Amino acid sequence: MEVDDDEDGRINEDGPDDLNGDGKITSFRYPDDNGRYVIDEADPRNMRTLGRDEETTAQRYSVVREDRDNDGDGRRGEDSERGIDVNRNFPEGWFNDDYDINRGGSGYYAASSPEAQAILEFFTNNTNILLVQSFHTSGGFTYRPFARWPDSRIAAEDMAVFDQVMGPKYKELHPDEENPDRLWLPPHRGDRPYGYGIFIDWAYAQFGAYSMTTELWSWSRDTRGLPGYNGEDDRDVWNRALLDYQETAFDGEIFVPWESYNHPELGQGEIGGWVSTYVGGNALPGPSLEHVADVHWQFELFKAGLLPKLEITEASAETLSNTGGTRIVKVTARIENSGQLATHLARGADLAGNRQDAIGLIGDRDRVKYLQGGAWQRLGVIDGTMAIPDAAPAGGGRAGGQRAAQPAGQPPTQRQMQMMMQSQGRRGGAQPGASRTGNTREVTWLVSIEGDSPLKLVLTSQKGGTKVHNLTVR
Repeated sequence: MEVDDDEDGRINEDGPDDLNGDGKITSFRYPDDNGRYVIDEADPRNMRTLGRDEETTAQRYSVVREDRDNDGDGRRGEDSERGIDVNRNFPEGWFNDDYDINRGGSGYYAASSPEAQAILEFFTNNTNILLVQSFHTSGGFTYRPFARWPDSRIAAEDMAVFDQVMGPKYKELHPDEENPDRLWLPPHRGDRPYGYGIFIDWAYAQFGAYSMTTELWSWSRDTRGLPGYNGEDDRDVWNRALLDYQETAFDGEIFVPWESYNHPELGQGEIGGWVSTYVGGNALPGPSLEHVADVHWQFELFKAGLLPKLEITEASAETLSNTGGTRIVKVTARIENSGQLATHLARGADLAGNRQDAIGLIGDRDRVKYLQGGAWQRLGVIDGTMAIPDAAPAGGGRAGGQRAAQPAGQPPTQRQMQMMMQSQGRRGGAQPGASRTGNTREVTWLVSIEGDSPLKLVLTSQKGGTKVHNLTVR
């Protein structure tokens, strides 16, 4: 990305450098009396980090990324091609309250990066998405919203789905985690935001999806098949075991032996160490990576099983009278959401770009007249079969899994009308005739039909799918 990170009028002029020309970016270690590292006595390839108050008589070292100061400003690698942190470039909570000191999110403004714009465009063109999963590399836990705001901004029923349904399943899939509470977290801490303009905050608050970010890999918990390492919370033990193992398992490709190098700014030292692609946060190739993948496909499959699933379970068209080739027909339909989640978040249908569920009775416009019930009838938001646990009404939420529905005869707002026409291409309003309870709806129409015009039902739910049912008039 073309960003002037160091604000010197030049773009991407000072990124990492392959100083020794071996095709890899590793590390440079050099003697430094104030350094935080010493050469490990047990394995001189490993640089051991000193404890905060640890004393030593050994030579201290500093270890930095293989790099040099390309623009002469006294800093190294401060203006690379990486550009901004895209995860903090989204238009939800991007501004800091103290904007004059720190603007908050990354980028010149919210969605300033082409990557963030592409992501936003994808989601706004695919508004059927109800679950959003973002994968990051290291940490070994999952964040749910919010990063910018406190939990009081999350509707009670949404919080219950996050923390009483999804969270316990994620913990269940990590039986070897000694502290399960660290597995499922809100990034916001007390009165301190974790970050600004965070992607999952936008996906939940503005797009209307259950969103979460998983930091996939915990080196201490998720390592598998590494001889000499038995889960100790000691990175030096892990490093020593991996140094030996990688010689045969990876043909030595993830560690470069230290070799003397005279750095242009830092002086004499050595280039070498770990190749960051493998040990900079990513799961180790082989059994460890397979383990991480196995855990998380199961979690994704579990979440997919929660999604709403709408069906027209019953439908009939009964002729009440037939005079002069014109029939009066009563149409009845029963709709059911057999999925576990409702078709929207607690406030999802009220967000810009979203809409309530609806069902339409479609026929030849020149031969079908609607006597009772319009061509389209709004169904509100249809609950799922799951009883939402511990969801006391708060902040506009609903309790016990039952979503408050808009009265059947209430006229739609202008925006709802616009969204209905945009999504279906036909004008239609909400007419009396839809009864609303839990995960089912009963809908009726009275229509007059000239001749034998066919009828069909079209059930449309933004997050729950579309179903078409052809009617036989009896």
